Amino acid sequence: MIEGFFINIGLNTPEFGHERCKVAFMIITSIVNKKNNKCDVYVDYEFSFSTDYEQIIKLGIKENECIDEEHLNEIILKCQSKSAFDRVLKYLEYGDRSESEIYNKLKELKYDKRTIEKVILKLKDFDYINDLRYAKEILSEEQKLKHSSIRKIAWKLANKGIKRNIISQVMAEADNIDLEAAIALAKKRMKSSNADANDKKFIQKTYRYLVGKGFDYDTSIKAVDACLKYNKDDF
Repeated sequence: MIEGFFINIGLNTPEFGHERCKVAFMIITSIVNKKNNKCDVYVDYEFSFSTDYEQIIKLGIKENECIDEEHLNEIILKCQSKSAFDRVLKYLEYGDRSESEIYNKLKELKYDKRTIEKVILKLKDFDYINDLRYAKEILSEEQKLKHSSIRKIAWKLANKGIKRNIISQVMAEADNIDLEAAIALAKKRMKSSNADANDKKFIQKTYRYLVGKGFDYDTSIKAVDACLKYNKDDF
């Protein structure tokens, strides 16, 4: 039974002088076909990695072939990167994601840091992920559909791992929208209520409602004051 072995290589360079060193070689002992076009690769009779059949052909992986550790690690990285990239594409089918969300998802799936970084770089090259674009999409959705405050939107972006400089840039572009969102929520609350819009208790409840939604106190006051200028039928 032949397993991994060493060969002597002569070196005669200014860096090494004339000497001999040993380079370790291993043998790809078997490639086992699995379900769903997958293959398990064994090196020196021990499981090494899994990949799909296309990668076996593309990378020229063959049984009984000698391979050194560096070459084996390169093959594993390519196979893992291909697997991780395919998993991310399926993940993105459900909607855009931030770079941080992609990183955490691949980490959760047990991919190593080197593989994750390589995949993220490729995703950026293909423009499959773009945190600035993603942040603007969230801003637009939160404002138009949910009338969220800038504070709440900033928290949501941070929670998705968006970097501070991107959040600051997006928030700067949404300068006067906080008041518009607060007014929209106040109008909606007043229109759906049977209470008198001029009732002091109801006004105070509306203030507190807006503050609870993440709007600052001044913005909440301005929003309610703006709504009090109209009748419910005008909303």
